[in-house]
Amino acid sequence: MAAIAFLILTTVFALVSCEMEFHNCYLNYRSDSLYRMNYLDTLLPSLSSNIGDDGFYAASEGPAHAVVLCRGDLQLNECRSCVGVVASEIVQLCGNQMRAIRWHMNCMLRYSDEPMLGTMATMPNTTVWSELNVTSPDRFKEVLGALMDDLRGKAAYGGSSLKAAAGNRSGPDGQTIYAMLQCTPDLSNESCDSCLSQAAQLTPAWYPIGARVYTPSCIIRYEISPFYNIARLEQPRDQTLKPSSSGTYHTLISNGDT
Repeated sequence: MAAIAFLILTTVFALVSCEMEFHNCYLNYRSDSLYRMNYLDTLLPSLSSNIGDDGFYAASEGPAHAVVLCRGDLQLNECRSCVGVVASEIVQLCGNQMRAIRWHMNCMLRYSDEPMLGTMATMPNTTVWSELNVTSPDRFKEVLGALMDDLRGKAAYGGSSLKAAAGNRSGPDGQTIYAMLQCTPDLSNESCDSCLSQAAQLTPAWYPIGARVYTPSCIIRYEISPFYNIARLEQPRDQTLKPSSSGTYHTLISNGDT
């Protein structure tokens, strides 16, 4: 019943800061459970130091599983710093929950009592958009759609260690549209493609000048000004997946069990 309640909950609010951070916690454990003390408190602090150059890491400690993903254009030190902060925050925000996810502008951390590797998840998700709308929505939609389609293919089928792509196209009214799409690299090519397709459907239909969609398995962002480091994004990365055993913006948050 609780999971159903989460599925139908939708919240809209305005943020006063561009430092965007969101979280979702669900599935309480019993008050006498040792899930946090025995597992989360050991697992989460270890994540940041174990992330490699690909910005992705998965680890387990007993029944607790965690996945972290950094933006594909971050330097390793920036990635590790972000994950360290988010790992500390998520325990404070969701420490009595069996499952949780926290999105930061630069990284994402997710933990669960069930294995997550290789399984696509688009819920819960968060959509963020600018208050300013484009002036030629029909043409903007056409150009953005073509750019998204191109980048989706590059992200999903371009490599096994970094499923991310960024690029730009000339849009209407002298604007340039910039976009970046990324999946967790444990997904199959087909699952990444599907995740990005579903995430694209969550972008606002009235076409603001910028929007972001955060899901557990993939992320989409577009703006009319540059925001990514293309040189870093195109650098070769380690090809080995490393799971371990041990302005004003509005936000729409859709919650659901993964």
